[in-house]
Amino acid sequence: MRTGGAGATSMRVIVLAFLIGMCHGCSKPHVLPKADMGMIDKSELAFLHLGETTREEIVFRLGIPIARFENDRILIYQVKFEENGKIRLYAPRILGAAGLQDWEWQTYSLVCVFGPNGILSKLSLVGAE
Repeated sequence: MRTGGAGATSMRVIVLAFLIGMCHGCSKPHVLPKADMGMIDKSELAFLHLGETTREEIVFRLGIPIARFENDRILIYQVKFEENGKIRLYAPRILGAAGLQDWEWQTYSLVCVFGPNGILSKLSLVGAE
């Protein structure tokens, strides 16, 4: 009598894809320069001003964020800073059957928090350190 038919095999493949995805994320060094707001001021993101910039302006200029929370009160973009002051925006990649998201190497998360009026109230730059 055989045990573990096609269902068990497909479950093993899913678990294996998950483990490979996890190891893939761990294999890349994610060392970035320490995130500071000066990086924003010297880039194309210099238009971001607390208490002034609206959610609509940010979405218009940067496009659809990679994540949204609390009914669009928090928007997150994945950015990479180029030496010439330009920025690159990224969307996370989906890893295989497990559906895990992988972030581009050497990028930061730009976290924009808005007040009830839709005006930028907090801005954070988060990178792996």
